[in-house]
Amino acid sequence: MIATTTVVVNGLEVLAQFTEAGYRVWLEGGEVQAEGPGPPSADLMGLVETHRDGLKAAILIATPPPWLIRMLNLYAGAPNPLQAETNRDLPRVTLKNLAAAVAASVGIPATEWERVLPEVEEHAGAWEPDRVVPLRMEGV
Repeated sequence: MIATTTVVVNGLEVLAQFTEAGYRVWLEGGEVQAEGPGPPSADLMGLVETHRDGLKAAILIATPPPWLIRMLNLYAGAPNPLQAETNRDLPRVTLKNLAAAVAASVGIPATEWERVLPEVEEHAGAWEPDRVVPLRMEGV
């Protein structure tokens, strides 16, 4: 009997492959854009086609906008400043909330949040509250 290994690829891994190959990848108008040492290989383009939704999520997560940083901080356990202004417990941010917000932000219906859950779950699990993130530079 021959043992086989299943390699699971998600958008974070596709983004890492682009970066390792010398490409800068960003979202513009909801579409994936890349600039690098030449046209991406057929293998990379195949990964983009197969994992487009996850790649879009990975790109957004790599340089999160302020609203996503806030959600990630709350998910990771940072205190909610609004809590002090109320006399009741506020709901916690869940992975589903994060995935739905990311999905909607990259052009996927929020009700289809499962399409970006692997990328969101991996990133959110490693998130440290109030961490410094790279600047988000649109269209540069």
